Order: sequence, then structure tokens, then C-alpha cells
Amino acid sequence: MASWAGMLNSLRVLASRIRGVFTDRRLDEDFQQELDSHLALMTEENIRRGMTLEDARRAAHVRLGGMTQLRETNRELHGLPWLETLVQDLRYGLRQLRRNPGFTAVTILTLALGIGVNTAIFTVIDAVLLRSLPVKSPSQLVLLFADPNTGSNSGDPTIGRWTSISWDAYRYFADNNRSFQGIAAFRRGRDPMEVRWPGAKSNVQSEPASGQLVSGNYFQVLGVDAASGRIFESSDDVPSARPVAVVSHDYWERKLDGDPAAVERSVDLNGTPFTIVGIAPPGFFGERMGQPPPDFWLPLTFQPEIMRRESWLTDKREYWLNFIARLKPGVTRLQAQGVLDVQLRQFLESQAGAEPSDSTRKAIQQAYVLLEPGRNGISHLRDLYSEPLRILMGIVALVLLGLVNK
Repeated sequence: MASWAGMLNSLRVLASRIRGVFTDRRLDEDFQQELDSHLALMTEENIRRGMTLEDARRAAHVRLGGMTQLRETNRELHGLPWLETLVQDLRYGLRQLRRNPGFTAVTILTLALGIGVNTAIFTVIDAVLLRSLPVKSPSQLVLLFADPNTGSNSGDPTIGRWTSISWDAYRYFADNNRSFQGIAAFRRGRDPMEVRWPGAKSNVQSEPASGQLVSGNYFQVLGVDAASGRIFESSDDVPSARPVAVVSHDYWERKLDGDPAAVERSVDLNGTPFTIVGIAPPGFFGERMGQPPPDFWLPLTFQPEIMRRESWLTDKREYWLNFIARLKPGVTRLQAQGVLDVQLRQFLESQAGAEPSDSTRKAIQQAYVLLEPGRNGISHLRDLYSEPLRILMGIVALVLLGLVNK
């Protein structure tokens, strides 16, 4: 109770002082009248003691102290000096602007342009450099490679830095995971698809759509739940599983009219019937910043059906996957990177056979990964313009600093 009373009393004093700032003239006049009254009474008392009028006034002034100092002390007690100074500066500035309308117009225009340009620049910087993926705790995410280029690599294992992995390598990392809450793979790129809905006439042309192949734990690792239905499960990403798909919220609204009955609806994708099991939440677009979401997410094990080509699941020389992973609490990106380096070499040694050649041993020892922060996802714009935008941000900061110093 005592603390509440003290707080209320402090608020009353603050309110009184703020009122004093805007009624300072009346308060000064009242205080001056009080001073004049005290001065007159002291002067009369001194005259009664036998002083002349001039000596009586001088003695009264000395007894009261400096008049200017008293007035300043009274203002400090009943007002807020810094706020009074600010109000005075604003009044002075407004008077100067009224006297120079041309200068005022130029000043306002300059400020408007400066604010507009800085706002536009910051908006671009925020969208390209600062904005995080719309997922749970994005700062915990790491990427194998944040380069926006798509496609795959074929042939012998990479010597040096690994920027893509095969299905076998992904399974090895996932099965021997020690650093991550989960590690999810996704195809480097999106695949065009032909969509047909059951019941459509045979002469009706198929609709074009885009799909992305992802591992069964993709949504779980990102911390994304379905807006309706369910997300993928690990059991959806095995060769014996039934073909299922998660549709993007945008496609659901655009092509399916936001119909809740779309869940469990069948759809023909590139000649294979899939069942829609879930609808992604609004605003979720995947791991690629600045791009619309794919229309469908599909399990990796259906790569042959979606891409209409031989299986890359059994091809050890096809490197077509990237991965995004969520660090365990207390594990840093560099620590996880060190563990993966060891596991990568162990994987390559298991693939090389019992008696690898000297060149193979050397290549294995040169293989490594370089994990990148995953909170900002993969961005083509960031890859192109991050350096110019950082320079521009520095220039803007210097300009603003110069304006402040002026």
C-alpha cells in the first residue's frame, strides 16, 4: 500500500510540473506578486526601525536574496526545466519558419524526401537482409548451403566443400544425428507438374502447378503446423507409403476456393494419384525467401513419379538435396559443423570399400561441410544484393549522423 501511495504521489507531482510548463507565465506573475508583497512588508519594517526609504529597500532585497535566482528556483520546483527548454526551442523554431516561408517549404520537402527514401531503403533491407523465416525459433536453424541456385550434381563425390548431398548421405546424417533436434532434406529446386482433378472431363487440359520434394520431417523441423488436416509424418516418406501431399494456403484459396473438404481430396499429379492430407498455414512459403510457395509439398520418396525419371533414391552418384536442421539446445553451429565433418568422412569411407586408393583417401580427408545460419532462409535477392545493400545502409547511417550533428 505504501508503495502505491508513493507512486500516486509521484504521478501527481509529475502532472503538476507538466501543467506548470504550459502555465509558466501565470505562475511567474503570481510568484512575482508574492515577492513584491514580501518586499513591501520588509521595507515598511525597516523604515519603522529608523532606516531611510532607500536603505530600507536595499536591506529588504538583501534579505530576500537575488530576485532572478528566486524566480529560477521557483520554476525548477514547479516545472520541468528540460521540457521548458524544448518548448521554447520549438516556439523559436516555428517563429523562424513563419518568417521564412520559402525556407520552410524547402525544409519540409527535404525532410519528407529524406524520411521517404530512408523508409524505402529500410523496407528493402528488412525484406532482403533482416527478415526471418515465418517459423518457430528461426535462430536455431542452420543450412547446409544457402545458395539459391537449383539443380543437381552427378558423378564422383565432391572434393572440398559439400554443398549438396545424395539420398544416402542424408539418411546417414539423419540416422547418426547427434547435434540436431531434427535434420530435414529438400530438393534443390521446384518441379513443374500437371494437375488433374478426379471427375474432370478427359478432354479438359491439365492445370500447371509447382511442387517441392521434402523429407517427411520437413514441417516438424521448421516448427510449422497445418492450418487444416495434418503435416507430413516420417511414415509418409518411405517407398511403401501411399502418395500424399500438403497444399499451400495460397493454392488452397486460389484453386480450391478455401474449401475445408479439400483435405483427403484426391488429385492426379504427373499421372500419379495423391491424397491431400493437409493445408499449410497462411504466410508459410518454405525455406526460400522472396518467392511464392510451391503449390504442393510432396515426400522425397516420390521423386521418380514427380520428376518422371529414374530414381535418385538408389543412385549414390546423384547429389540433389540440401538440408535444413534445428540445433539442439546448447549446441552451436560450429560444434554441429565439426561433428558433421567427421560423419561425412565416415560416410565416404563406408562408400569407398575395404581398400580405397590413395587419391580416394586424400579426397575423403579434403571433404568438409560449412553450415550457414538458417534463420533468413535461402534468398536469390540476398545473394545478389546483400553487399550493395550493406554499403547503402552504411551511407544512410552516415547521412543521418551528419543531419543529427547539424
